Amino acid sequence: MGQTLLQTKKRIASISSTYKVTSAMKLVASVKLRKLMSKMENYRFYVNEISTIFDSLLDEHETIKNVYFENNKSNDNLYVVFSSSLGLCGSYNYNIFEILDEEIKENDYLIIIGNKGKIHYKNFKNIINIDIDESSYEKMNDVLTEFILNKYAEGKFKNIYLVYTKYKNSITFVPQITKLLPIVKEKNNINQAKKYIQGRSPKLTTPVPMTEKIFILPLTSWMI
Repeated sequence: MGQTLLQTKKRIASISSTYKVTSAMKLVASVKLRKLMSKMENYRFYVNEISTIFDSLLDEHETIKNVYFENNKSNDNLYVVFSSSLGLCGSYNYNIFEILDEEIKENDYLIIIGNKGKIHYKNFKNIINIDIDESSYEKMNDVLTEFILNKYAEGKFKNIYLVYTKYKNSITFVPQITKLLPIVKEKNNINQAKKYIQGRSPKLTTPVPMTEKIFILPLTSWMI
C-alpha cells in the first residue's frame, strides 16, 4: 500500500513537471506564431498588390510575347514542395503529401524544402537538389527564383508548380498546388484588376516597355 502511494506521488510529480515544460513551450510557440502571422499578413498584402499590378499591365499589353508565357515542348513537370523540418506537424505535412501523391507522375521532378518532405520522397527518383540556405527566406527565394526561371527558359519543364499550405487560421492550413509557369492570362483577373486600379493612377497614353523583370514579379512574390 505504501509503495503504491509512493509511486502515485512520483507519477503526479512527473506529470506536473511535464505540464510546466509543455506550458512553457506553448507560450514560446504562441509568441513565435504571432510574429509570423504579422509577417505573413504583410506578405499577403504585398502579393495581392503585385498580382493586381501585373494583371493590369497584361491588359495594357495584350500582345506580349515572352518565353514565360509560352508553352514548352517538354513533357516533364517540376513541383517545388514546401514541408516542415521539425516534428509535431503531422497533418500539416500529410495534407501536402496527400494531394501531391495524387498529382505527380513518374517522369516529374521535385525540389523539396524541409526535412519531412525529403524523408517522405527519399525513394522518388527525380529529386533536384539545390544548395539552399533554408534558414533565410530571402536567400532561398533568390536561389529558387533564379533556378526556376532559367530552367523554364531553357525548355526543361512543361509546367512548374508550387506546393504549399495556405494559412487559414491557427488550426487550419489548406494544401495548395499553384501553377507558377507558364504565366496564364486570365481575363477574369484582368477585369478585377482594372476595377481595382481605376481612380488610383492615371492611364498611360504611351505603352511602357515591359521587361522580363516585370514578368517575374508574381513569381517572386509567391516565393517569399
